Amino acid sequence: MTDTISIYFSKGKEELRKRLIKLGEKRDRSVNYLIVQAILEYLERGERSLIPRAGIGCRAVQASDSAPLVEDASMRDSWVNDALALIEQHT
Repeated sequence: MTDTISIYFSKGKEELRKRLIKLGEKRDRSVNYLIVQAILEYLERGERSLIPRAGIGCRAVQASDSAPLVEDASMRDSWVNDALALIEQHT
């Protein structure tokens, strides 16, 4: 059984779709593969940031856990660009 998630590219973001296709062709990978890899790396980076480190107390982690979710298009676009850069570095 396969789980399915759809990704919607809003108007003005057609270039992102083209970049994914171009990178997929260059790396001989599907767009789906690239997106899944980007999500996995994003989650790993986010989860690592929640682990208390020497010099950083648990209070810092708790504060980040209670931060509000920001649904800002520029932040989302920044994440997507970061994810694409990570994919390019690791493939």
